[in-house]
Amino acid sequence: MKYAALILLLLGFHAEAKIVDNANAVETYRKQLEETKLIFQDTQQTLIDSAPVFEMYQALGYTTPEVIAISKRYLALEERTKKLYGENLILNPTPFNYCATLPSVAYSLWMQRIDSVKRENTSAVNSLAQSYIKQGKECVDSIKNPPPEHLEENDDVQIIDIDN
Repeated sequence: MKYAALILLLLGFHAEAKIVDNANAVETYRKQLEETKLIFQDTQQTLIDSAPVFEMYQALGYTTPEVIAISKRYLALEERTKKLYGENLILNPTPFNYCATLPSVAYSLWMQRIDSVKRENTSAVNSLAQSYIKQGKECVDSIKNPPPEHLEENDDVQIIDIDN
């Protein structure tokens, strides 16, 4: 019986796929592309600009107007992403999911770095830095690769119990 279920499962993978239109994703990509590029560039620039401000904060040990200014830049970037992509990425799908959350990750990284001066949280900073790098790469990939005009859709999804 297990083998019969396995054979049915394998045969299910050869079901015909139908081609569906992906015009909404393509149009969303076209509408959001230029602003997405600007937000990405501004996020990168803010990250670069924050390095000497962080060093100053480390040396002084207190919050300066420059630290507040960098924080405000990150928060402004988050607002721009909300304006462009909406509050909820599930309700407002975009081909730029990774780009839409990149400023939030950058801001979290900034805040963790600031916090690291007073507390030992190197692992949290490193983890967020890795998340930022990965998400940044995915963002660039989504900018460079528009969604396809058509998609294959397979309606033949089956759940097969191979134990009975």
